[in-house]
Amino acid sequence: MSLTDELAPEQTSDIERLEELVAGLHAQGIDFRVDRGRVTVGQPDRDRETSVDLGKQHIRLGILSDTHQGSRFEQLTALRSFYAYGDKRKVDAFVHVGDATQGSHRMHLGMELELHAYGADAQVDYVAATYPHSRRAKTYIIGGNHDDSFLKDGGVNVVRRICDMRDDFVYAGQDAAYLQLGPLRIYMVHPDGGGSYAKSYKPQKIAESLPLEEQVRLLLLGHYHVYGSFRQKDTHALMVPCFQSQYAWLARKALHPDIGGLIVDIYLDDAGRIARLAHEFVSYTPLADDWDNAASLAVSRGWSPHG
Repeated sequence: MSLTDELAPEQTSDIERLEELVAGLHAQGIDFRVDRGRVTVGQPDRDRETSVDLGKQHIRLGILSDTHQGSRFEQLTALRSFYAYGDKRKVDAFVHVGDATQGSHRMHLGMELELHAYGADAQVDYVAATYPHSRRAKTYIIGGNHDDSFLKDGGVNVVRRICDMRDDFVYAGQDAAYLQLGPLRIYMVHPDGGGSYAKSYKPQKIAESLPLEEQVRLLLLGHYHVYGSFRQKDTHALMVPCFQSQYAWLARKALHPDIGGLIVDIYLDDAGRIARLAHEFVSYTPLADDWDNAASLAVSRGWSPHG
């Protein structure tokens, strides 16, 4: 028996109107939670699970992260090239480990000088219009700390809004999420904070902290803008490179990003463990001013893919 079955007709009508209002707010990307009568806006949707059965023991993934669209340092040509290459290699899915957008201009001092698209609406519309389409595979994506800046600055979940506008995108959550591809259990995580002197130190600590009962076989780490690979017990970990060239903050820290994505072949045994893993780092040389100027101008004037 549902809640509405126990209510009077006039109460059922109120519940239906409330459900419509909630659905409308969610469609705008407004995330909120009601707890003991208090409404809290901007709660990250962490550690949710998405399950897809690809029906095979050999899975090929196109893995990427930190595309940072809306930034003057985004690498749109490389991103489009990587998707075309992934289609050519016949990947079963693309997995994006966070930071689809550059985020709020209030995130860092001076970041307003590094944007070509300002605000949540403009960046959502720009990503929806310019992010490459795969001819064969969906993109499973989580939000990162730059995306989260819009949650903190107005309660807007920009990644979920993008996914609502693109039928080839699947929203997997914020910050961290489980992706179950048949017997393969993946943990996608976009940490916060800077990297360490030994670039794999923090990722190794994250790998060590994974709950054993979750049986994570593949750990994907965004955020650090560098490529790396290591194994922690039964977990293969990949530090995922980015599609954003060096900008002022990285230059001040003497950091250079690895630009590109990964094509990963995974062969599973009957227990869902990885029997064999091979990956290719598809690397690109950065280009200056590599964004879609026409689309950026259009969204700044209020254009939207919705019309």
